[in-house]
Amino acid sequence: MSSDICNFILLGAISAATNALLLVALGFLIRSLILHLLSKNIESYKKILEKELESFKIQLQHDKDREIEMLRKDLEMNAFEHETRFSKLHDRRAIIIAEFYAKLIDAYYSAGEFLNPFGYEGQPPKEKLGEKTYNQIREMDHYFNLNRLYFDEALCGKIGDVIKGIYDPTIKFILALREEKETGGEHRATSEWTISLKEYQEKVPGIKSLIEDEFRKILGVKSS
Repeated sequence: MSSDICNFILLGAISAATNALLLVALGFLIRSLILHLLSKNIESYKKILEKELESFKIQLQHDKDREIEMLRKDLEMNAFEHETRFSKLHDRRAIIIAEFYAKLIDAYYSAGEFLNPFGYEGQPPKEKLGEKTYNQIREMDHYFNLNRLYFDEALCGKIGDVIKGIYDPTIKFILALREEKETGGEHRATSEWTISLKEYQEKVPGIKSLIEDEFRKILGVKSS
């Protein structure tokens, strides 16, 4: 009886040990299978990530190139617009300079003729010359004030000086002639004539020359 019990116990122990070994083996196999599957999944996922990363790099480079190209085109367009505006501004300034200079020369020579004590045969009366010169000065001054924004302050100052340099002696002599005509004060007109002519000759030519130099710089004309 005791022998049978011992055998039964032994068989049970063997069976339990066998089952335990089978469970260990099965666990090892399952673990190995899971690790194998995980390894395959990791490799597969790694390849997917690498592929997506490469695609992202390509897209990023493409976007960067596109942005650079758009920026380059914008810069070229801005440069073209700036150049066009500058060119139009320069052309406009050239026209204004030419028109103003023509008015300056007309007033300059008319004033010189009006203030010159030596006349010529067929010369209009001094009153007519004075009226002509006065109107030319006013026209020149009006044109300058309409377009003074095209010149810097320093040049505006010189232009103002030359206009004043022509206007002051001209108006003084006009008033002296008018006084002479109204009162018979011939000495007053002759005296003012001399003073006005001297003032004109001392101030105007030098300022006119400075303005001409500035105009040449703006127009890109080289002085000799």
